[in-house]
Amino acid sequence: MHWALQKRKRSAKLQSVAVTSLADTSVNDTMRRMLQEELDLNDIPSLARADSSEEIHVELGNQGVSSTSETSLPEVVSNLVRPIDEEDQSAIVDNQERDDLLASVIHSRHSTCEWIVEEKCMSCLFQEYQKLAIEALFAKEIKKVDVADAIATFGVFAPYAPTDRMLSVFGESRLESAAPIVKLQVEEEYDLCVLKAIRLRMNDQRDEAFEALENIKNRKIRVMFATLIEHLPLDKGCRVAEETFVATYIAPILLGMLRANDKVSIHFPNTMCVTQKDQGMRPDRPDIIAKIGRRELLFGEVTGPCQETYRAKNAWDFFRLARFGKSLLGDNPFAPLIQIVHTKGVYMRLKVMARGMFLLERVGAFVIPTSVDMLPSLLGTIQTLSAAKDDLDMLLEHKPGNRKRSWDFPDLPITKKLLV
Repeated sequence: MHWALQKRKRSAKLQSVAVTSLADTSVNDTMRRMLQEELDLNDIPSLARADSSEEIHVELGNQGVSSTSETSLPEVVSNLVRPIDEEDQSAIVDNQERDDLLASVIHSRHSTCEWIVEEKCMSCLFQEYQKLAIEALFAKEIKKVDVADAIATFGVFAPYAPTDRMLSVFGESRLESAAPIVKLQVEEEYDLCVLKAIRLRMNDQRDEAFEALENIKNRKIRVMFATLIEHLPLDKGCRVAEETFVATYIAPILLGMLRANDKVSIHFPNTMCVTQKDQGMRPDRPDIIAKIGRRELLFGEVTGPCQETYRAKNAWDFFRLARFGKSLLGDNPFAPLIQIVHTKGVYMRLKVMARGMFLLERVGAFVIPTSVDMLPSLLGTIQTLSAAKDDLDMLLEHKPGNRKRSWDFPDLPITKKLLV
């Protein structure tokens, strides 16, 4: 009986501390552990069997609130403890995710430093940068403009998009050496034909414009420019939905430039999910997929004109591209990636640079014209799309192997912590 009275007094004291802490809206970790370890709700109903006439006093601030053991005290205490348990559970999940990512960084360590820039190993510096990015991620310090820090948490290094955190570890000169400028081959064989056709179309001479394109030997390029000259407005584009923008403006260009041969097919899967949109569901798949048979070769993400200035959406597309690109590296030596934000496109390559380190390099930019007067801009940047076509040719000749990596980084199931 003496033991039962001591346990009852201790439980009442802990309940008083819980109520007072909730009133102050601040509960420290030590007290929360005491509540979980010492306060057993299953034992509280036994107080009624001990002595039904004795009262239990629970202090709330400076006021005393009394209730007998016959009242619903277990329900009151359970309501007080429940939000604390949920908060602790969230903290446990966050700590476990952070520990998994840090363990992946340790597991991907290398024994020999191979990539040396200015007498420093870039892989070793990248692991230091990864740890800083992981801690910043779970501290909710990564901003929308620092999306390169977010993709570094699962091993992707984007030196062409430096952040303050990246510069503090690598330095500006090392980042410039790690992200060299890619020299593209200039296409000149059909420049005069296209410029002449554009000039004729601006003068409303359609037939003469199509005749000027007949001198282009490549049939797909000829059909692409003929389609754009015929359907694009003269000097003003309209703001349409993303699905309409993909089908009207992007599809003719990618179908004309990226189809290395008839075996390559270009798909736009997110333009055909009307039912899923009605149900409020968004498929986790890229907006653009180039593949041969069932083998995927290229991924792309698109932002329509209505969300052009929405930085969170553009940053999230960049994050998804890096995550999708890693899945291509099991069968391919590199992963071609395209991100299009309204009329501006960027072509990138993702490749394995070192153990646990994926290098994302920027190849070049291109323009998606929405009117005839923007076609010269496409003509001036078409060498970027030609480089993407050449990369697809290389991947077609490459035979995929069943390579397995002993290292990788877990995916992040909770995306709400990203890009705050």
